Amino acid sequence: MDINIPEQLLESLERDLKLVEDQLKIMALTVIENEVSPYPIFIAHRESFLNLGKSVILAGEESGLDWNINLSILGEFVHKKIISESRIQHFINSYKEVNRHACVFVLSGKSDAGFVYYPYTV
Repeated sequence: MDINIPEQLLESLERDLKLVEDQLKIMALTVIENEVSPYPIFIAHRESFLNLGKSVILAGEESGLDWNINLSILGEFVHKKIISESRIQHFINSYKEVNRHACVFVLSGKSDAGFVYYPYTV
């Protein structure tokens, strides 16, 4: 999927994700194992409050990160019309294996947003 995020912000995000990737993987697998959704989505943002996903699961300042991370699912993205119903199948087809990648929706300003897949190193 296309993403309109400056490269330096993506590099910063990658550094943070590397520090917490074990936690992200466990959370994503828990969402699937508890049959909440087969499509967990992490939301990386720098807002003090974001009305998307479960409240902050990893707070940047408290965790020594530059980014806050929320946890959501595909259903919420469809319900809030971030992903249109006509694009659900495209999203599902693009979704990568949860054991190997974290699906991250990156918000870095009012117009900079998009999906990235972070490959776990473990």
